[in-house]
Amino acid sequence: MDVVVVKDLVIGAAAIIAAGLTIWNFFQSPSKKNEGEIRSLRDENESKARSLREEIAALRKESAAELKSVDDKVDAIGGRLGTLEVMVRHMPDKDSQHRLEVSLTELKGQMGNLVERLAPIDNLSRRLQEVLLEKAS
Repeated sequence: MDVVVVKDLVIGAAAIIAAGLTIWNFFQSPSKKNEGEIRSLRDENESKARSLREEIAALRKESAAELKSVDDKVDAIGGRLGTLEVMVRHMPDKDSQHRLEVSLTELKGQMGNLVERLAPIDNLSRRLQEVLLEKAS
């Protein structure tokens, strides 16, 4: 055999093997296998994301209800606080309270003087009543 023929046979065999390997790699490539895994992971992640969105929506509804409850309580407390502010505004301050205490003390002293001045009148009326009772009997 001639070297040229052997060379052509080797080149032909190499081309056939290369073509076969290319076809084999095309059908058996790891990217095809990975594509399926990637798709299943993507579907699984989408499912998880969907369930997380649903949970977030449920939590938002719950928190909205709780916030409304807290707002109602704050409004009620605000109303009570307003009532207390009005009551405190109408109460006497420290100076007014002191003046009232001083006035009451003065009044108490005047009442004591009045009791002392009325004591002789009380004694006189008792004596007159006794005299009238003695005359009537």
